[in-house]
Amino acid sequence: MDPTELIIPLLGLGGAVLSGTFALLSRRAEQRFAIERESSRELAISVARQRDVLQQSIEPLLYAASDLQSRIYNILEGEFLQTHAAHSNVRWSRNAVEYTCFLFAQYFGWAESIRQAALFRESAELVPARGANDRDDAALTIAGILREVGDALRTDAYGTGFMLFSGDQHAIGELMFSWDPVSGGRSPKVMRFATFSERFADPAFRQWFDPIVEELEPDGVSADAARRLAVVQRLLVDLMDTLDPYHAVYKRRRKVEEPMDAPAGRAPTPLADAQPGEEARV
Repeated sequence: MDPTELIIPLLGLGGAVLSGTFALLSRRAEQRFAIERESSRELAISVARQRDVLQQSIEPLLYAASDLQSRIYNILEGEFLQTHAAHSNVRWSRNAVEYTCFLFAQYFGWAESIRQAALFRESAELVPARGANDRDDAALTIAGILREVGDALRTDAYGTGFMLFSGDQHAIGELMFSWDPVSGGRSPKVMRFATFSERFADPAFRQWFDPIVEELEPDGVSADAARRLAVVQRLLVDLMDTLDPYHAVYKRRRKVEEPMDAPAGRAPTPLADAQPGEEARV
C-alpha cells in the first residue's frame, strides 16, 4: 500500500481534531469574556451607585461639620450656654440642649453615610483638587479626620464630659441615617430636626445623648470637656478645609484656641464679631 494513502486520512483526522479543539477553546474563551464583561458591568454599576451615595453625602457632611463646629465655637468662646441654657424663655433653654444634641447627631448621621459607602478614594474625586496628588491626600484626610474626631470623643483623656464610646457614636449615626429607595438605587437620608425633636422626648432615644446633656449647664462646660470640644472643633474645621478647599461654600471659619495637648493645626481665619444676643456663625 502506498504510504500516502494512510497519511492523507490521518492528516484529515488531525485537522478535524484541531479544528474541534480550537472551536471548543474559542467557545470557552467567549464564555469567559462574556462573564468578565458582565462582572465588569456589574462592578461599574456598583461603583457608580456608591459614587452617587458619596456625591449625595459629601455636601451634607460639610454642612453638618460646619453646624457642629459653629455651635462648639460659641459654647467655648461665645458664652452660648451662659446666655441660652440659663434663659427664662423655655425655647432658648431647650435650644441650648436639644439642638446641640441634634448637631452632634446630624454629624454622626452623615459620617455614617460616608462610612457605609466606604470609598474614600472615590470620595476624594468629588472634592476639588488643588494639586497633582491632592485627591489621594484628600481621600486619606477625610477618612483620617473622621477617625480623629471619633477618637477625640471616645478617649477618657479629657474625663467623661462629652465622652461618647465608638459604639455610642455608631449607634447615634445608625439611628439618624436611613436609605430612601429611588429609581435605580437608593439615596442616603439623615433625620431632620423636627423628627429628631419628637424622638428626643423618648427616654430610650434620649439616653444616647446623656454624656452631652449632662455637660450643657448654664455655667458652661467643665475644663476637661472644654479641652475635648476644642480638639473636636479644630478637627471639624480641618474637615471643612478638605471638603471645601476654596471656601466656596463657607467664606469664614475660625478655630478655637489650641489646647496644650492638641496636635498643631492651621492658623484661624479672622472673623467679625457677632451682634449682641446673636449666636456667632463661624
